[in-house]
Amino acid sequence: MDWKKGIPIAMTYCGAIVGAGFATGREVIEFFTIYGRSGLFGVVLASALLGITGVVIIDIAQRRGVYSYRGLLEEVLVNSLLVKVADGIFALSLMVGAGVMAAAAAEILKGFVPGWLGAALFLGGCLLILSRGTSGFIKANTVLVPILTLIIVAICLMEIALPVATPLRPGPIFSAVLYVAFNSALAAVALSSLGKVGGRATAIIGGVGGGLLIGMMLTLVYLATAGSSQILPQIPLSYFAQRWLGDNAWVYDAALLAAVMTTALANLHGLASRGSSQRGYFHRCIRIAGGGWIIARLGFGTLVALLYPLLGYANLVLLGGLCYYVGSRAIRHLR
Repeated sequence: MDWKKGIPIAMTYCGAIVGAGFATGREVIEFFTIYGRSGLFGVVLASALLGITGVVIIDIAQRRGVYSYRGLLEEVLVNSLLVKVADGIFALSLMVGAGVMAAAAAEILKGFVPGWLGAALFLGGCLLILSRGTSGFIKANTVLVPILTLIIVAICLMEIALPVATPLRPGPIFSAVLYVAFNSALAAVALSSLGKVGGRATAIIGGVGGGLLIGMMLTLVYLATAGSSQILPQIPLSYFAQRWLGDNAWVYDAALLAAVMTTALANLHGLASRGSSQRGYFHRCIRIAGGGWIIARLGFGTLVALLYPLLGYANLVLLGGLCYYVGSRAIRHLR
């Protein structure tokens, strides 16, 4: 029974992390591939840390009855001022994040519909899923994550078949920690808002399973881009898809759109679940989607430049709080 509860959580965890940056391959290049062979150690370390982070967040949510990221912040940050500051950054980041994902979807769909309409259709699809509340959020990830995983894995495996030469550069350990910190906010938002879904075993299966799935894709994208990160375009996996799939490269665009949607759902669901009450949840989703559509009009590149620094500040505070929480519990047990 724990497996039946844990696997959807693992998919939800993976869906929150594997957004537009990951699915294009560019994020993996910037954090790991640039370090050559030693970058693989960073991938392994990041995968392990993501697994631990997931277990800790889910365990806190289950033990303490947390139903939103605000509740998680109150549990792991000892200072009320820190909670207010982190909460404000999270809320702003999630709103802008919804706009970024809508802008990314508009870019993907621009060959079919105007940008404003593509963003509106995308956000409308997200709202349709979230009209079912948390169950819709989890089920969407359970369906979308396996699809995008299969497509990314297939494209990477075809590319790995080519011989590559990888230079050796230092620095993968700090990059792995930074990568986990960068992604911990969305992990916290997605996992803390799932409600009471199981016990300790469910937390372990969900956290470790999600970490392993992300780690597998990290490894494959790293291997596919190794040795050629300096000559690849801004969207490496799209380049690979064009080379290997030709006229069927639209399959990759579908996977990229799925990745964008899973992250957008995490942003919308997390911000709408910010309060302790679920009353008015869907109306909040609608208002947030409306704000995201307006923000998306600023354009994908401009929004990424604005969003990532905000996420960085929030994530460092959260990661420090999680470390403090685990350390304080360990000390209490030793006593």
